[in-house]
Amino acid sequence: MSTTVFNQLYLDYESEENQSYYGQIGEKLLQYIRKYKDNFEEILDICCGTGIVSQKLREQYGQANIVGLDISQNMLSIAEAKRLENVSFYQYDVNKIETYEQKVDLIICNYGIQWLNLRTIGSIGDTLRKGGIFACTLPGYTIGNVKVEQGASSFIGNMIFKAIIDVSKSKKEYLSLRYPKKIISTWSDCIEASQVIDMAKQNGLELLENKVEKFTIEFKDVKNLVCSILARGTFGNTFADVKETFLYDLIERLEELQCKYQNCCEENISQYLVFQK
Repeated sequence: MSTTVFNQLYLDYESEENQSYYGQIGEKLLQYIRKYKDNFEEILDICCGTGIVSQKLREQYGQANIVGLDISQNMLSIAEAKRLENVSFYQYDVNKIETYEQKVDLIICNYGIQWLNLRTIGSIGDTLRKGGIFACTLPGYTIGNVKVEQGASSFIGNMIFKAIIDVSKSKKEYLSLRYPKKIISTWSDCIEASQVIDMAKQNGLELLENKVEKFTIEFKDVKNLVCSILARGTFGNTFADVKETFLYDLIERLEELQCKYQNCCEENISQYLVFQK
């Protein structure tokens, strides 16, 4: 994902649904962390976005010094506006974490690890103190979502992707945009949990927790759902320069599905990983 895309989507990132979405995932990750350690002095929140998880860290670890790093200054501007005590935010390319000089007790990454380079995972251990924790979440791309023909509990995954394919075929002008192929390319480039585990282990981190969790979030309408999905980078850079007509047609198609299945819900499948040095 490019810096430009995240800078464009930062406002939608703070929507009520997205805060609930990332908040639920982040809170579950903190629960797993607390099973193994519940006292940290120095915390690093990488790919921190608008500070949704940084705020939860502040509430949980009141005396800790917390630093949030993200590549998007627009995201960080929202995080900084929250004025969280003992929390500092810096624009920083996490793929260069080997240049980060401060050793920390906890490194947390909520739904950002999939966009990083695999070699970055290997450098994370060098930033941890002995006994420190590295915890992350990432989408369950390889776990599987509800199939379209089963119908009704989820738009994300197969159902919304099928809608994109349908719309792409609906007009000649859309065929050349090749959105479905670009999405597949985006997903194939994402880091998977198995790769994170292997690289972390190779660099001296012990896997403490590897869990898959599901939850469902309901959206006000299809437009909110689409904005949320785009803001979260679910389709990577694919829709960075999306044609407005395509987006309108996609929303119309999804509204048809909403009427058919009588819901506007997204089922999230996430993988939670906790390591210790």
